[in-house]
Amino acid sequence: MKQTQPPPSSSHVGSAKPLYDWQRFWTARTGTLDLSDGGFLADPTGPLHRSHPATPATLAELAQYRALVLLGEPGIGKSITLEAGAARASADAVADGTTSIHVDLRAYSSDALLHQRVFVSPEFIAWTTGSSHLVLHLDSLDEALLRIDSIANLLASELPRYPTSRMSVRIACRTASWPGAILEPVLGSLWGKDVVGIFELAPLRRKDLVAAATAHGIDANTFIRELYAADVVRFAMKPLTLNLLLGLFQRDGQLPRSIVDLYTRGCLKLCEETSSSRRNARRLGALNPAQRLRVASRLAAATMLANRYAQSDGVPEEDVALSILARGHEEGDFPAFDVTEDHVREVLDTGLFTSRGGELMGWAHQSFAEFLAARYLVEKKVSPENVLKILLHPSGGLVPQLGVVAAWIESLSKQIRDVLIAREPLVLLRGDLIGWGGSDLAALTTSLLTAFKHQNLRDFIPGANRGWASLA
Repeated sequence: MKQTQPPPSSSHVGSAKPLYDWQRFWTARTGTLDLSDGGFLADPTGPLHRSHPATPATLAELAQYRALVLLGEPGIGKSITLEAGAARASADAVADGTTSIHVDLRAYSSDALLHQRVFVSPEFIAWTTGSSHLVLHLDSLDEALLRIDSIANLLASELPRYPTSRMSVRIACRTASWPGAILEPVLGSLWGKDVVGIFELAPLRRKDLVAAATAHGIDANTFIRELYAADVVRFAMKPLTLNLLLGLFQRDGQLPRSIVDLYTRGCLKLCEETSSSRRNARRLGALNPAQRLRVASRLAAATMLANRYAQSDGVPEEDVALSILARGHEEGDFPAFDVTEDHVREVLDTGLFTSRGGELMGWAHQSFAEFLAARYLVEKKVSPENVLKILLHPSGGLVPQLGVVAAWIESLSKQIRDVLIAREPLVLLRGDLIGWGGSDLAALTTSLLTAFKHQNLRDFIPGANRGWASLA
């Protein structure tokens, strides 16, 4: 499925949305990816791949599946691809007699609200009383404010109550968070295992990167050489970090060698004033970019650690009120200041955030919130003991929604890293191991081998595979 929009200006680098002429592909969960093109996805449309049964497919080519589970790591483009599929289904609805409903699960904090939006919506009721075929698109299952198993149980109990012979579902979720034990048996019983497909979004092809670089006015060959020199090809294979890389290269003429440095510089860039008219009129706001980044980190901690959806002037249960965020004093490598509501609104107007409709503002991408929440805990010098109380579930193990936050924290704090090496070694492979010393890498290796020996962990966490080579 191609998604074509005008190329972005450098000021919009960091957007998670693909703004290029890209065709995205999905691969079976049990399959393997062919990254033989210098670390990029080998083009599935090439003559050597088209006839192979394991060749990745576009979303349109998976239309025969009545239930599609669409998985992938953060920032790889699941939501954008699903949204494009839902838009195409809506555009084709009149011609082919279908009904398309798209629901972003991030916005709901109770079973009742979610049930009302999906199963009591005018579109859904009209479908139940009609004869059309419904395609139900459910996005961001892993980012919902409800517990994931609560949503899964709601769907498992509600879907069989309707004419599923006239229904197809598409569900997008992070791979590690997919509640397969609950939903896969239900989907199989409703439609049959042969028409239930579980796929992961494949990374970008080399030609996709070339198209993006060209759209930015960057020589693609020069940019690719710099990717290999900086050893960041793996970050160029997904839209979120590719856009950051393009922007940093366009500004600095080279790329950072660390993913922590990449996100720090990328997020700081998004805190800059990008409007030329505002800059010319000296309407730059009250905060400098470093101060904005600290406020953004405060907002990230509030939304991620308190499990909130957005920021607003109101006080709905699923949002964070600005009056709560606008409290306290901030100090750092910038002039100290007391945070006000105007400061918070100024930060919400940066490229880190996007509209959630009405007065609501939320994160442009979940990865920004995860990184900045970890950064805030470290910069505020929260003790390792209290950090662990935040990250670890009372029954044991990490809180699933905070796994990426934990990986970022160990990349930023040596003190917390030492504790997590002993407790959650596999999660740490998702972090930035480039800056680790030999003793830390050795300790992590020992902890991993010990955990495997005693069968205390499973060898499957998305994003962890790239860390194995660093342990050599």
